Amino acid sequence: MTRPVYVALWHLDTRTALGRDRTPAERLLALSRKLLQANNYFQQLDTGEAGAIKIFAVPEYYFAHAGDRIRAYTADEKEIVKRGLRDISTQFPSVILCAGTVAWKEELDRNQRRKVASQLVSVAQRHANSAGAYGGEVNTAYDNIKTGGSITKSNSSTRWFGHCTAYIYCGGILVGELNKAANMGEFSGETDRVVMIPGYRSGKFSIPFVEGTEAGHKLTMGVEICADAGRLGSTFDERVDIHLLISATQIPQSPAARHGGLYLHCDSDKPPIVHRVLGLGAQPYHARLNPNPVADPTNHFVEKIPIDHGRQAIDDHDLFVCRAELDDKYVPAAEAAHA
Repeated sequence: MTRPVYVALWHLDTRTALGRDRTPAERLLALSRKLLQANNYFQQLDTGEAGAIKIFAVPEYYFAHAGDRIRAYTADEKEIVKRGLRDISTQFPSVILCAGTVAWKEELDRNQRRKVASQLVSVAQRHANSAGAYGGEVNTAYDNIKTGGSITKSNSSTRWFGHCTAYIYCGGILVGELNKAANMGEFSGETDRVVMIPGYRSGKFSIPFVEGTEAGHKLTMGVEICADAGRLGSTFDERVDIHLLISATQIPQSPAARHGGLYLHCDSDKPPIVHRVLGLGAQPYHARLNPNPVADPTNHFVEKIPIDHGRQAIDDHDLFVCRAELDDKYVPAAEAAHA
């Protein structure tokens, strides 16, 4: 079976859009209005098919003090954002909402630092045989801890620790949370020194209220944040129904969507992307090497094929909306390629 998927990507420049230093409440209000606009377009494109999936995404850094350099929200401001996203999601319960990321910082005492350090050590040790699995971020933090670096030193002048976090909601429920791993100077605009704590999870999660194409199984999504692109499939060996990359000027990388799935890219600078991912067996033409041959042995290559938009898409200034289809999970790649 196939499932209709309605996708809305708000591709605004999060560094300059809405003005600088907008409060969380102002950004939440703008988000709510844009989601209402997207939902109206969903209704225009809706063909009345049962089981439609709806997704609304925003680029990285939507929730931050914008400008030439990102400045973080406080932990209290982050909580305001989470409550606001929950309320907005409740108003649009059928939409999977990924409202970019929240750049935020928190002040940690010595005991809290030790807890964070313990988590990072555990992760680094579990993946000791996976060189470069995290692009070096977790291992760098691990080395920092071992040498008495700023995360654990009691006399360190560093009190602030930063995160770049994506929160995914559906039906008013937080269904996914992901911290960015790659440190791209997120907090260089801060007056006080802020040490970024790298995320170490894959970004794959299930939507508890949305059925997938296989009876009895929920829809699986994978989210990547900007410079972490490509890790979902290559590092974590995951396959998902829908793969979403949210970013600020990032080039798309290997899709981790399974055969018949969707690859979405919502960026603050580059055009929005909605692609179907089709297995091509051993045919390398216009194909990208499958990053997950273990979990998906029939799909040695994937080709990202654009949706035939035609009358199935609406491009309204900074909002791109289209209808796509999520194919049956168990159509063999080789058969589909020669169908």
